Amino acid sequence: MPDPIRCVIADDEPPARRLLRRFLDDREDVMVVAEAGTGREAVDAIRLASPDVVFLDVSMPELNGFEVLASLPADEAPLVVFVTAYDEYAVRAFEVHAVDYLLKPFERGRVHAAVDRVIAQIDRESGAARDRARPALPVMAVAKERTYLRRLAVTRGERSEIIRVETIDRIEAERKYVHIWSGGRAHLVRRPISLMAKILDPAVFVQVSRSAIVNVERIREIIQPTPRDCYVKLEDGVRIKVTRGYQSVVDRIMFDLE
Repeated sequence: MPDPIRCVIADDEPPARRLLRRFLDDREDVMVVAEAGTGREAVDAIRLASPDVVFLDVSMPELNGFEVLASLPADEAPLVVFVTAYDEYAVRAFEVHAVDYLLKPFERGRVHAAVDRVIAQIDRESGAARDRARPALPVMAVAKERTYLRRLAVTRGERSEIIRVETIDRIEAERKYVHIWSGGRAHLVRRPISLMAKILDPAVFVQVSRSAIVNVERIREIIQPTPRDCYVKLEDGVRIKVTRGYQSVVDRIMFDLE
């Protein structure tokens, strides 16, 4: 089965984001990698997550949907499905080559049909046998403009709790989700740990295994009971194993801690 298409949801209305995400989560061939509530957040999410498609609200604070697209270089712009409560923008949406145009309130079948159109468009552009991943930009070209996640919204029912990234102690993977530990509490977020590793500042967060990322400022001990075994012990007493393939980070952690 091909990798799922990577999706960003950008809408300033939390109920609309939740409903759209619920319909997208029905599908195994879709992975929601980020959400945004303003136009500027949408630009940041697209640049950091490099999605295949963005479900983009036309009317948002700071930047509207069309201004979001205008803010992105052509090689960073994903496919677009516009979402709105009004049909007056439909012509303009297709002038900027939107794949589809969804009217609120959303219907499950209509959202799934939009996903099918996106997949068909991706296959037309890249060929069904090719990897859907977009080619990476040269590292030196990206490095000057790269920014990292500063805040994270965790949705609980009708409310979204804002977590400042510097308060995160560790992140642990669980399938398509991650547990984000902050202030002694765990928050379950539907994002792959591979994405978290890309959008967190590597000067502050290091990945010590395929399933764990730690804040270097929370590390208080490095424990090596045998030449092959290594653990980091955090301020809260939790020990996390540094697995083979990631043990080179120990030298860097020790340097950061000194």
